[in-house]
Amino acid sequence: MAVPDWVVDRNEGSRAVAAVCAGRRTVGRAVAITTSLEGAGGFGKTTLAAVVCASPRVRCHFRGRIFTVTIGRDVRGRAAVAAKAAEATRFITGDPAAYDDPDRAGAHLGRLLDERPRTLLVLDDVWEGEQLAPFLQGGKRCVRLVTTRVPALLPPGSARQRPAAPACASTRCPRPKPEPC
Repeated sequence: MAVPDWVVDRNEGSRAVAAVCAGRRTVGRAVAITTSLEGAGGFGKTTLAAVVCASPRVRCHFRGRIFTVTIGRDVRGRAAVAAKAAEATRFITGDPAAYDDPDRAGAHLGRLLDERPRTLLVLDDVWEGEQLAPFLQGGKRCVRLVTTRVPALLPPGSARQRPAAPACASTRCPRPKPEPC
């Protein structure tokens, strides 16, 4: 995820970076970037996730093991969710196994994530709990960063950031200085 040059630095970025890099407290848990306005797009959830992923602190913390999986509202039904989990598994690990069942696909991904070092898995544009469930299995050293318009689908105990309403689109601020690793 590249951060566009026009992005305005907001406090949410620093708080989300801190949540993602919180160490043992977040490993195995989902860190969620959400907005409480259901159906309202454009508040910057995906852009904020890109800011987090581009942070030198995050890149250092996960040693570059940062993967983004875009779900989207069109991924519906068990077969489509299983296919998305299999696609993510191939992307992250190279393992070509495919399952028709999302629970089995998620369990397989979780087992493979358990074998990996610390990893950040960004699950972007999640609309339903059935889309998220397979990606929450296993991965004891995996932090999940979830962007969604539906906060109710997030697991209990998720660290939550709610982007504020965007400032005037014509406002441009200089990019922040790089954070130390």
